Amino acid sequence: MLPKPRLEFNWCVPVSGDGFYLGLPEWERPPSLDYAVQIFQTAERFGFSQLLIGMGFNNHILEAWTLATAALALTSTATAMVAVRPGFYSAAVFAKMAVTLLQISNSRLSLNIVTGGRPAEQAMYGDYLDHDSRYLRTREFMQICRRLWSSTSAFDYEGEFYKLKQTRLENLPQIPGSPLYYFGGASARALQISAELTDVYLMWGETRQQIQERITEMQQLV
Repeated sequence: MLPKPRLEFNWCVPVSGDGFYLGLPEWERPPSLDYAVQIFQTAERFGFSQLLIGMGFNNHILEAWTLATAALALTSTATAMVAVRPGFYSAAVFAKMAVTLLQISNSRLSLNIVTGGRPAEQAMYGDYLDHDSRYLRTREFMQICRRLWSSTSAFDYEGEFYKLKQTRLENLPQIPGSPLYYFGGASARALQISAELTDVYLMWGETRQQIQERITEMQQLV
């Protein structure tokens, strides 16, 4: 029997605006750095474990990694779960970015790996890979980062999307564990990659039966 998971209460930072209800066509409060940090601080004060900082392309949306750096510098216990799209970073550079933020925050960082969804939004970033190719790139990205965070010697990586020669993180600091990977997706490719590489599989708040079916499916893949 699998161990019973630890219960956490998490929330999200309103990077695109806020209001009394989620999903409003027009937000009642426009996004701002001060308000986003205030939400992070308030959630921490009331005992929330993590806050998701989403990433998307919109003139009114705050950039996730920059916001996380500000929020973590002004808090002490809550973890930032930062949304990361692998196609927008060099894997080796991102691995160093994460190590830097781990040091700033005393290891209060987890990663919501987002492969990408709507083609129109991906095109805004100049990313035109098809669905399956995006997932294969995501797998390579996660493999490289994990290895850089744990390796004590240089290594080569030969993938379809990333090709690295004698890469390593110099003077890697002693950090208690690497950031946890949080990952969602319902396609067969997404489920397989999640079972292989991620720490936490994310699901929508569906019916109890639908959630149980998905849990059973994931348990069979692990």
